[in-house]
Amino acid sequence: MIKIKNKKIFIITTIFLYLIVTLPAIFDTNHVMKNLEPYPDGILFSLSARNLSLGQGLSLITNWGEVPFWVPPLYSWYLAIFYFISSNVTSFYFANLLLGLGTIFNIYLSIKKTTKNLIPLIIGLSTYFSHLVIFWLPSLAMTENLSLFLFSLLILGLIEVKNKQKVLLIVLSSLGLLLVRLSVFPIILVAFLLAIFQLRDKLSKYLKQIIFSSLIIIFVSFYLSKIEISKTIISTISNSIFDPIFFSIDFIYDNFINYFNLLFFHKGQFLWMQVGVTSWPILGLFLYSVYLLDKLKKIKKSRLLITLFLSLFPLQIIFYIVDARYLIYIIILVSISGAWLVNEVKNKKIIIVFFIAIILNIFLQKNLLKQLIADNW
Repeated sequence: MIKIKNKKIFIITTIFLYLIVTLPAIFDTNHVMKNLEPYPDGILFSLSARNLSLGQGLSLITNWGEVPFWVPPLYSWYLAIFYFISSNVTSFYFANLLLGLGTIFNIYLSIKKTTKNLIPLIIGLSTYFSHLVIFWLPSLAMTENLSLFLFSLLILGLIEVKNKQKVLLIVLSSLGLLLVRLSVFPIILVAFLLAIFQLRDKLSKYLKQIIFSSLIIIFVSFYLSKIEISKTIISTISNSIFDPIFFSIDFIYDNFINYFNLLFFHKGQFLWMQVGVTSWPILGLFLYSVYLLDKLKKIKKSRLLITLFLSLFPLQIIFYIVDARYLIYIIILVSISGAWLVNEVKNKKIIIVFFIAIILNIFLQKNLLKQLIADNW
């Protein structure tokens, strides 16, 4: 009972800390969120959602004509709920804060269900918080806010797939991710393979659910392909895929170098900010956790971590733009892996190593830290 109580106090404290850092931004009249940056994404998602809340559809109407909505619509649908409540252009900030809190809670549940005490929770969420971009993200009307939440939900479903509810969670979060950004298709494919592998001895039991889920996805895909917005999206994607300007094997070498720097040295770009995805201390511990979990026969955990990690690269390595936000899901993976590693290695030294790694990770983002302090406080 004490352990359960401590865990509840911890998650409440964690949520409180997140809000202390993020909420003050709403009171800053000069905050960057009011510029609806980055362009054109910020304008596209926020104003299309605002238009939808007014019953005017997702297209943007200007003096020069109508700009069609050309990306998957789920994020704008979600934001429209908040613009229906308030027409203030920065309503998206509260929508993003809820998604941020939901992501934290999903990570908390994922760790809580797979570890034995409070220490792994502290390590996991401290690792997550050490990636400062999560505090900056709510100020951007960007799909990463929703896709991070759905990815954390997907992982929660993939941990011990034992019942119909978990299968449904995997299907819904996968469908949600596809309706946010289609570039996550490799992630979805890997997730379904992981789920099928876990259910291989129960496939006959869950055959009806699998067939039903597949039919739902096919039906939704067919329906979306028939509406005008989807025709625009499909046209945009097909033009991008078959145009070597956007996807080409010629980008592989340069992208490999750039993503190496993003992952090991926090060097690169997240939109206009000079910051990467993570750093060598955190990534090194992630790789060690995968190795150790595999060695300890925790195959489900090690396979989940490494396959989802690798699934992020096939499309991005041949894409013409390198940006840390395309690999943002790694932040969740390294956070959960840290908790699992501490749970298996019952040694105070590994805890000390983790806190040193967390401090180094924050230090390598010192410019972003200064920016957060300037913007939010």
